[in-house]
Amino acid sequence: MFSAEYNKEINAAFARQMALLDDRCRRLEEGLQGLPFPSGRLLSAKKKEIMDTFNRCTGEEAEALAFLYSAMPFSDLVDYPASLFLTYARHGVFLWNKGPFAGRVPERLFANYVLHYRVNNEDITDTRGFFYDKLKSSLGESLGSGSMYDIAIEANYWCAGEATYRSTDGRTQNARTMYGTAAGRCGEESTFAVTVLRSIGIPARQIYAPLWTHCDDNHAWVELWCDGEWHFLGACEPEERMDRGWFIGPASRAVLLHSRWFGKDEPEERQVGPKGMAKVLNHLDRYAHTVELKVKVKDESGETVPGAKLNFQVLNHGVFGNVAVVHAGFEGEDCGVARLMTGFGDLYLSGSSRGKEGYLYGQQMISLVKNHTPEEMECEIILKRAPECFEGWREFAIHAPEPANIHESQLTPEQEKTGERRLASAAEHRQKKTESFYPEREAERVLGRFTGEDRELAEKILRRTHSNSGEIIRFLEWDGNYFLPPAWENGKGESWKLKLLEALREKDCWDIRADVLTDCCINALPYGGSVPDEIFYRYVLCPRVSIEMLRPCRIALEKNLDEKVKADIRENPDILPKLAEKWIISMPEQEYEDLITTPAGCVLGGVGSRLSRDVFCVNLYRSLGIPARISSFDGALEYYRDGKFVKAGEREEEYASLTLQEDGSLKLSDWEHYSLERFEGEGFVRLGLWGVMSEKKENEIVLSLRPGIYRIVTTNRRKNGDQAVRMAMFTLEEKACRTERISLSDADQEDLPGRVTIEDFALRSPEGEEYALSKLAGEGRSLFLWLAVTREPTEHILNELYDKKEEFSALEAPIYVVLKSPGDLENTTLSRTLDALPGIHTVLDDFGENYRSLAKKTGQEPGKLPLCLVLEGGKECIYSDSGYNVGLADILYRILTAHS
Repeated sequence: MFSAEYNKEINAAFARQMALLDDRCRRLEEGLQGLPFPSGRLLSAKKKEIMDTFNRCTGEEAEALAFLYSAMPFSDLVDYPASLFLTYARHGVFLWNKGPFAGRVPERLFANYVLHYRVNNEDITDTRGFFYDKLKSSLGESLGSGSMYDIAIEANYWCAGEATYRSTDGRTQNARTMYGTAAGRCGEESTFAVTVLRSIGIPARQIYAPLWTHCDDNHAWVELWCDGEWHFLGACEPEERMDRGWFIGPASRAVLLHSRWFGKDEPEERQVGPKGMAKVLNHLDRYAHTVELKVKVKDESGETVPGAKLNFQVLNHGVFGNVAVVHAGFEGEDCGVARLMTGFGDLYLSGSSRGKEGYLYGQQMISLVKNHTPEEMECEIILKRAPECFEGWREFAIHAPEPANIHESQLTPEQEKTGERRLASAAEHRQKKTESFYPEREAERVLGRFTGEDRELAEKILRRTHSNSGEIIRFLEWDGNYFLPPAWENGKGESWKLKLLEALREKDCWDIRADVLTDCCINALPYGGSVPDEIFYRYVLCPRVSIEMLRPCRIALEKNLDEKVKADIRENPDILPKLAEKWIISMPEQEYEDLITTPAGCVLGGVGSRLSRDVFCVNLYRSLGIPARISSFDGALEYYRDGKFVKAGEREEEYASLTLQEDGSLKLSDWEHYSLERFEGEGFVRLGLWGVMSEKKENEIVLSLRPGIYRIVTTNRRKNGDQAVRMAMFTLEEKACRTERISLSDADQEDLPGRVTIEDFALRSPEGEEYALSKLAGEGRSLFLWLAVTREPTEHILNELYDKKEEFSALEAPIYVVLKSPGDLENTTLSRTLDALPGIHTVLDDFGENYRSLAKKTGQEPGKLPLCLVLEGGKECIYSDSGYNVGLADILYRILTAHS
């Protein structure tokens, strides 16, 4: 299949992976980690399973499978059966020899971007044959006769008919689940589209903007290789040509755009640093103007610091977040030097290095101004023993890069019409698909088990399961009452099942299996009544801990754990974290850091990241009837004792008190505008204040914090993407009490342009009545939003309005959403927003000449939706914006409430 030279590289990497597996088997069998589980025997059986699978392969299948195992995070090796990877190997061999594009893809690209099973951090399932059959059925003979470019466009139209954008939580559903839910965020849309393209033999990868500079968000899309050239497209957002998308403007303002390469071979493209065992590739120069940044790292004495870790950061959602992590070199001219190809604008740089006497740390701002920065920019950072604190607040500005016209691909009028027609057809297909999800007959059968409010709740749960209703129905029909504790036998009925399902996150209902739920129930139900129900359902019975993939584990953990160890943990839960550190070691160089190893995988291999280990501990606590969680405030492992959650394994400390107060310019619930961070040696770590807001009193919250160095950052973003920043950095000593009033720095309201007189025209009500725009607007200020439902920029403004429903509901200014079709009202995000804000009015427009003329006159690009206009007196536009601008709702609210 592959060349002799490439096979030699693959086999060498595969041998290293198997040697690691042998070493883990030996250590576990000899009990060197003291794991109180039969891990050595289990891991030896896993190795035998792998080798037996190779014995069933043809020669070419063995080559493909060897590549997959050579390019695999260790967690995947222990978490998935070898038979799953064999399906990928067999489909890869088919595509290499007989696929639609057989013989046209270079072997290294094929191995990494067609054969490889992983896109990002999604759960892995058998996808390739499934999607190949779907595309073959949809495209027919053209799949085997069209160009790669044309087939890729057709594949993306197919994707649009099967799934669309919807904001969800941070766990990445796999492509099969996405197909079954017909909705997901951009990281899931791109995972879906990459999987579909790879299934037909087109090399594809996911491109990520980790954090935007000009607004508070990120984004992901797809790059694909077609007959020698890389192109890009918006996943599930097809157009008649590639190298287009609403995101190209934001991408031109990015400071890093990256993808992942899992193979052990070296890619030809520029690397920005490893992410565990994966390589991170930097693709920014395809989308933006760039500069080569060279950073020299020194200590206070002026000596270079080899190997120092540098975090290149931008301010996004009120916190400095990493866009790139680069280590300084160890020798030669790169000793103590880190390099990054980045964009223009301001970067915040923090560096750290661990020595014999602890960490060194430094931080500073870097300003890269286009036309005033050389092609290679040099700067220096000094690392010291600790961050330098200061009294009071400092104010400074952060400047976003200017937008650039890197890609100007235009569609012809005919292509635009064809695209609109095909998108409408895809939306119609998708709507029919989603309407078919609810299984009327099966649902009626299971709903018969419930009455009154329980029946209503059961139906609500079933309607949100999408195509996973079969698993939820299996659970609801499972006879679990046999495991109920005596205290529950009378009066609970089967309502406990519904309370368990309510404790899950919405996305869990899309892909959870019945055996995961029954595993938890069989193990945990006997402990019912031992703690308050609200604690039991969420922190004992519920399988969800973090964003890990859910697999049955509770029964096995409780059954296989040594009896004495179980008794010791029940007697003193604080001993578990230290035990788990001995049982489960971290091998970051063998892992992809965004993956969480399952508890079963941690036991099997004795390996897992810190988060994987904490998820394991929570599951082990819960398997023993001890309520446990990972704190959303500081990420600490906690268990429930004496009516409250306490931190596991931590010695008692004299905590300090910090009171945060609102000053009127900022609410404590406005997470996108501020952050509280604690210094943890390598840098500052954000604390999840949203996890303690229930303790807020009036305009302040009192926090009990460990002594240490803390940082508060507040940010006020302007329309052009720049930010006015306030920062406080201080030390909290033991028993200290401190109060800080958090406020926004004043940002000039430069964004109100001169008044633009607009031409009046008619809009229609959903019932067909016509109303003049000026009459709808009234005498004061009003807001009009022309929307493109299902498109991500529109979804963002709707989500922001929903999140600020209290503020916008209190406005006297009228608000109108302008739609193209009454069918747009079926959109989930729009209907949710309209339900939450009943004062918003709906009108219709054909988005024709009146709309285009209005957009141009107000300084916006026609077709770039949403179009947002603030009118005054019904005849003058005092503010306009269009397209993708996260944080727009804040600006609109300020303008609507400002005095005219």
